[in-house]
Amino acid sequence: MKKLFAFLLLISISILLFSCNKLEITTCNPIYAMDTVINFKFYNVNDYKTHYDKLVSIYRKYDSLCDDFNHHDGFNNVYDLNESRSIEASSELIEILTLANELKEKTNGYFNPLVGRLSKLWKEDITNYNEKKIDSLTIDSNLIESELEIINSSSIIIDGNKVSIIGKANIDLGAIAKGFATKKCVEYLMDNNIDGYLINAGESSVALGSKASKAFKVVLEAPYSSGSIKTLDLLNTSVASSSGKYQNALINNVRYHHIINPYTGYPSNIYDNVNVIINDSLLADCYSTALFSMDLNTAKKFIEENDIKAILYKDDKIIYEKI
Repeated sequence: MKKLFAFLLLISISILLFSCNKLEITTCNPIYAMDTVINFKFYNVNDYKTHYDKLVSIYRKYDSLCDDFNHHDGFNNVYDLNESRSIEASSELIEILTLANELKEKTNGYFNPLVGRLSKLWKEDITNYNEKKIDSLTIDSNLIESELEIINSSSIIIDGNKVSIIGKANIDLGAIAKGFATKKCVEYLMDNNIDGYLINAGESSVALGSKASKAFKVVLEAPYSSGSIKTLDLLNTSVASSSGKYQNALINNVRYHHIINPYTGYPSNIYDNVNVIINDSLLADCYSTALFSMDLNTAKKFIEENDIKAILYKDDKIIYEKI
């Protein structure tokens, strides 16, 4: 899971709302889950409290199931799988792990759920550097090569309700867990004929319904400056953003952060920010992370082949967009 400091929990995708005389807007209490603040709004929705409670329960459930830092009583989760190497899993955990395997193939390995050990090493090093516990990063090329060998020789095997990790790698679902939970929330709302909603799960997963047929004005904020990347008018879609903004260390003009390229073992700095707009919160979350590590030509090809709307941003300018 992505571990962010509480005082850094800012939302980098800001939502500006159109006014409407007959629009009844309900702003619900935000929650802290999946390492971020999650905000909910409803538009002309009766009995919103029942639906709000259900959305909160969905995020809580998948926050616990995908947690790779802590055990939770009563069920097995990703932490238990990493520790025990083989567990009996719930249908919900089986579903997301199955999708993780499929998305690894779909993204040609640029999303890899088995980077848990290496990702945790980078996060710990960056944290220790920022807290002045160390004077320089301790991860060296030999350690990275060793961890890459472990990742490449490991796999997730699913047999019925039994899940096993073959090899020494650990699972990290931080790149898809929030998007998966957001997608489940949208499916619940659609099943209950609710289309007036806005779910803002930090920068990684924003789901937009309709608002009396008016669009939401979405401002994509620049990660390392006070400016914005672009303003979009969006309706009935999802937006995901990936950047190293909230977990990074700038050392000798090189930015080290938590988004690790599964092929090089190092944080990717090809882009400062990647935004994906697609009508699927899970895919938006996954694709933004995968694209972040792709070179520009590879990213362009992936965007075209998968019919993705995306913006690639570097050094205060858009270097590619397909909107």
